[in-house]
Amino acid sequence: MRPQANQEISGPATAFPAAAGATIENATGTERKPMKITVERGAFLKALSHVQSVVERRNTIPILSNVMIDAAKGQLKLTATDLDIEMVESLPADVLRNGSATAPAHMLYDIVRKLPEGAQVQAELLSSEGGRLAVSAGTVRFELACLPKEDFPQMSAGALPHRFRLAADDLKRVIDKTRFAISTEETRYYLNGIYLHAYQEGKKTAMTITWKYAAGDESVNGFKEGFEKGGGKVTKQLTVPFPNVEFQALLTEIAAAKPDAVPMDEPMHRRMSPVAVGGYSTSE
Repeated sequence: MRPQANQEISGPATAFPAAAGATIENATGTERKPMKITVERGAFLKALSHVQSVVERRNTIPILSNVMIDAAKGQLKLTATDLDIEMVESLPADVLRNGSATAPAHMLYDIVRKLPEGAQVQAELLSSEGGRLAVSAGTVRFELACLPKEDFPQMSAGALPHRFRLAADDLKRVIDKTRFAISTEETRYYLNGIYLHAYQEGKKTAMTITWKYAAGDESVNGFKEGFEKGGGKVTKQLTVPFPNVEFQALLTEIAAAKPDAVPMDEPMHRRMSPVAVGGYSTSE
C-alpha cells in the first residue's frame, strides 16, 4: 500500500514522516512536493568544501553543524555559519522541484567526496518538515537526518552595509603584509583582527613614521605600495631607532610638511596616540 502524507513510518529506534513520493498540501490546498535536484559531483564537492570549512566538528548547537541547501530557478545555494562568519556559495543545478533543507555539513561533504568523479548527484528531501535528505548517484544511496530549516540562523544583511570587490591575490597580499601586527592579547579583543577600510577622499600625500625594525619597515612599505597604487604619494618615510621614544624633531618636520595623512605601525600608534602629530590624527 502506498503511504499517504499524513502517515508515519516507524522503526525500532526512529519515527519520521512518510518519505518517497509523499506530498504536502499548501495553504491553497494544492499538492506541493519537497525539494529535488540534480547537480554535477565536482561542482557540488567544490562548493561543499568551501562552506563546510566554517562548520566546527564539535558543536553545542546542533543546527550549526548543518548546511542550508536552497534550490530555486536553476541555482543551488549552500549556506553555513558559526554565528561569527557566514559563507554562501551558489552553483548551477537541475532543480526539479524548488525547496530548501538542512543537512549535516561534514557528513554530506564526505559522502559527495567518495562518489565517482563525473557522477550526477541527486538530492531529494523526503519530507518538508525536517525529515530526511536522500543523496544518490547511480546505485549508491544515502539518507541523512535533517533539522528544520526554520532553526537555521539568519545573519542580518542590514548589519553589513559595506561592500567591496578585490582580486583574491590582492586581498591575500595586503593581509600577509599586515597580519604580523595583530595582537594576541585576549583582553584587547578589538586588536585581534584587521581593519579593512577605504582611503578617505582627498588624502593624496602621506608621511610615514615608524621605528627602524623589520616589522615597521614591512608595515610602511605595504602601506606605500597600496597608497601609491591608489593615486597617493608618500613624500617621506621617517624612522626612529628602536626603541627610542624621542619623537619631537620628527613631529616638527611633519607639522611643517603638512601631509594629508600620517600612517604608522600598530606598536608606534599605541605610543603616539596621546600625542598631537602636528594637528593631524595618526592612523595605523
